[in-house]
Amino acid sequence: MTSPAITDGPDSYSQVYGEYFGFLIEVAVYKFKVPSDAAQDLVQEVFFTYWTVQQRVVDTKAWLIGGVCNASRRYWIKYHKRREELIASAPELTTDHEAFLREVSVRQIVGRLDPRCKTTLCLHYFEGATAREVALHLGTTHKYAEKLIHQCLRKAFEAWDDLWRDA
Repeated sequence: MTSPAITDGPDSYSQVYGEYFGFLIEVAVYKFKVPSDAAQDLVQEVFFTYWTVQQRVVDTKAWLIGGVCNASRRYWIKYHKRREELIASAPELTTDHEAFLREVSVRQIVGRLDPRCKTTLCLHYFEGATAREVALHLGTTHKYAEKLIHQCLRKAFEAWDDLWRDA
Protein backbone atom coordinates (compact mmCIF):
# COMPACT_ATOMS: atom_id res chain seq x y z
CA MET A 1 0.00 0.00 0.00
CA THR A 2 1.23 3.43 -0.78
CA SER A 3 0.39 6.27 1.54
CA PRO A 4 -0.70 9.61 0.11
CA ALA A 5 1.21 12.73 1.03
CA ILE A 6 0.28 14.19 4.40
CA THR A 7 -1.04 17.72 4.11
CA ASP A 8 -2.83 18.94 7.20
CA GLY A 9 -4.62 22.19 7.00
CA PRO A 10 -7.73 23.67 5.47
CA ASP A 11 -8.07 21.20 2.59
CA SER A 12 -11.26 21.20 0.63
CA TYR A 13 -13.48 18.15 1.04
CA SER A 14 -13.12 17.14 -2.62
CA GLN A 15 -9.33 17.40 -2.40
CA VAL A 16 -9.23 15.15 0.69
CA TYR A 17 -11.66 12.73 -0.95
CA GLY A 18 -9.54 12.50 -4.10
CA GLU A 19 -6.33 12.11 -2.15
CA TYR A 20 -7.44 9.42 0.32
CA PHE A 21 -10.28 7.45 -1.29
CA GLY A 22 -8.11 4.80 -2.99
CA PHE A 23 -5.74 4.55 -0.04
CA LEU A 24 -8.61 3.90 2.41
CA ILE A 25 -10.03 1.17 0.16
CA GLU A 26 -6.59 -0.48 0.19
CA VAL A 27 -6.56 -0.35 4.00
CA ALA A 28 -9.97 -2.04 4.21
CA VAL A 29 -9.17 -4.66 1.55
CA TYR A 30 -5.58 -5.57 2.41
CA LYS A 31 -5.45 -5.02 6.16
CA PHE A 32 -8.96 -6.20 7.06
CA LYS A 33 -9.73 -8.49 4.09
CA VAL A 34 -13.03 -6.70 3.40
CA PRO A 35 -14.36 -7.55 -0.10
CA SER A 36 -13.69 -4.72 -2.56
CA ASP A 37 -17.32 -3.75 -3.16
CA ALA A 38 -18.05 -3.65 0.57
CA ALA A 39 -14.82 -1.68 1.15
CA GLN A 40 -16.01 1.02 -1.26
CA ASP A 41 -19.29 1.30 0.66
CA LEU A 42 -17.41 1.54 3.97
CA VAL A 43 -15.11 4.26 2.67
CA GLN A 44 -18.12 6.21 1.38
CA GLU A 45 -19.67 6.03 4.86
CA VAL A 46 -16.41 7.20 6.45
CA PHE A 47 -16.25 10.16 4.07
CA PHE A 48 -19.87 11.05 4.77
CA THR A 49 -19.12 11.13 8.48
CA TYR A 50 -15.92 13.11 7.82
CA TRP A 51 -17.94 15.62 5.80
CA THR A 52 -20.12 16.29 8.85
CA VAL A 53 -17.22 16.76 11.29
CA GLN A 54 -14.35 17.95 9.09
CA GLN A 55 -14.13 21.38 10.81
CA ARG A 56 -13.22 19.66 14.11
CA VAL A 57 -10.71 17.17 12.67
CA VAL A 58 -7.11 18.01 13.57
CA ASP A 59 -5.24 15.24 11.69
CA THR A 60 -7.22 14.33 8.57
CA LYS A 61 -5.21 11.27 7.59
CA ALA A 62 -5.27 9.75 11.09
CA TRP A 63 -9.01 10.42 11.43
CA LEU A 64 -9.81 8.80 8.08
CA ILE A 65 -7.60 5.76 8.74
CA GLY A 66 -9.16 5.31 12.18
CA GLY A 67 -12.61 5.64 10.62
CA VAL A 68 -12.00 3.00 7.95
CA CYS A 69 -10.39 0.63 10.49
CA ASN A 70 -13.41 0.93 12.80
CA ALA A 71 -15.84 0.55 9.89
CA SER A 72 -13.99 -2.57 8.71
CA ARG A 73 -14.16 -4.11 12.16
CA ARG A 74 -17.91 -3.36 12.37
CA TYR A 75 -18.35 -4.94 8.93
CA TRP A 76 -16.89 -8.25 10.14
CA ILE A 77 -18.86 -8.15 13.40
CA LYS A 78 -22.09 -7.71 11.43
CA TYR A 79 -21.03 -10.39 8.93
CA HIS A 80 -20.34 -12.98 11.65
CA LYS A 81 -23.53 -12.05 13.50
CA ARG A 82 -25.57 -12.61 10.31
CA ARG A 83 -23.87 -15.96 9.77
CA GLU A 84 -24.60 -17.05 13.35
CA GLU A 85 -28.25 -16.00 12.95
CA LEU A 86 -28.50 -18.12 9.79
CA ILE A 87 -27.01 -21.10 11.59
CA ALA A 88 -29.33 -20.62 14.58
CA SER A 89 -32.39 -20.35 12.33
CA ALA A 90 -31.60 -23.58 10.48
CA PRO A 91 -34.14 -26.35 11.09
CA GLU A 92 -33.26 -29.01 13.64
CA LEU A 93 -31.61 -32.00 12.04
CA THR A 94 -31.32 -35.57 13.14
CA THR A 95 -27.93 -36.86 14.21
CA ASP A 96 -27.48 -38.66 10.87
CA HIS A 97 -28.20 -35.48 8.93
CA GLU A 98 -25.89 -33.44 11.13
CA ALA A 99 -23.05 -35.91 10.68
CA PHE A 100 -23.57 -35.95 6.92
CA LEU A 101 -23.65 -32.14 6.63
CA ARG A 102 -20.64 -31.78 8.89
CA GLU A 103 -18.69 -34.26 6.76
CA VAL A 104 -19.67 -32.51 3.51
CA SER A 105 -18.69 -29.13 4.99
CA VAL A 106 -15.35 -30.42 6.22
CA ARG A 107 -14.61 -32.01 2.83
CA GLN A 108 -15.39 -28.74 1.04
CA ILE A 109 -13.21 -26.74 3.41
CA VAL A 110 -10.29 -29.19 3.32
CA GLY A 111 -10.61 -29.36 -0.47
CA ARG A 112 -9.79 -25.65 -0.64
CA LEU A 113 -6.53 -26.03 1.32
CA ASP A 114 -3.07 -26.67 -0.06
CA PRO A 115 -1.62 -30.20 0.44
CA ARG A 116 0.63 -29.20 3.35
CA CYS A 117 -2.30 -27.68 5.27
CA LYS A 118 -4.47 -30.71 4.52
CA THR A 119 -1.82 -33.00 5.97
CA THR A 120 -1.16 -30.77 8.98
CA LEU A 121 -4.81 -30.37 9.97
CA CYS A 122 -5.69 -34.01 9.34
CA LEU A 123 -2.79 -35.16 11.50
CA HIS A 124 -3.54 -32.74 14.31
CA TYR A 125 -7.33 -32.64 14.43
CA PHE A 126 -8.49 -35.94 12.94
CA GLU A 127 -5.72 -38.29 14.03
CA GLY A 128 -5.00 -36.46 17.30
CA ALA A 129 -1.28 -35.91 16.67
CA THR A 130 0.46 -33.40 18.91
CA ALA A 131 2.46 -30.52 17.43
CA ARG A 132 5.65 -32.49 18.14
CA GLU A 133 4.28 -35.49 16.23
CA VAL A 134 3.23 -33.25 13.34
CA ALA A 135 6.76 -31.81 13.31
CA LEU A 136 8.28 -35.29 13.14
CA HIS A 137 5.93 -36.30 10.31
CA LEU A 138 6.68 -33.14 8.32
CA GLY A 139 10.38 -33.13 9.13
CA THR A 140 10.37 -29.72 10.78
CA THR A 141 10.71 -28.16 14.23
CA HIS A 142 8.10 -28.24 16.97
CA LYS A 143 7.74 -24.42 16.93
CA TYR A 144 7.24 -24.34 13.17
CA ALA A 145 4.65 -27.12 13.41
CA GLU A 146 2.72 -25.06 15.99
CA LYS A 147 2.88 -22.05 13.68
CA LEU A 148 1.81 -24.17 10.72
CA ILE A 149 -1.17 -25.62 12.63
CA HIS A 150 -2.26 -22.08 13.51
CA GLN A 151 -1.82 -20.77 9.95
CA CYS A 152 -3.63 -23.73 8.41
CA LEU A 153 -6.49 -23.44 10.86
CA ARG A 154 -6.80 -19.75 9.93
CA LYS A 155 -6.89 -20.75 6.24
CA ALA A 156 -9.59 -23.30 7.03
CA PHE A 157 -11.69 -20.60 8.72
CA GLU A 158 -11.19 -18.35 5.70
CA ALA A 159 -12.35 -21.23 3.47
CA TRP A 160 -15.39 -21.62 5.73
CA ASP A 161 -16.15 -17.90 5.37
CA ASP A 162 -15.73 -18.20 1.59
CA LEU A 163 -18.25 -21.06 1.54
CA TRP A 164 -20.78 -18.89 3.37
CA ARG A 165 -20.04 -15.90 1.16
CA ASP A 166 -20.45 -18.04 -2.00
CA ALA A 167 -23.72 -19.58 -0.76
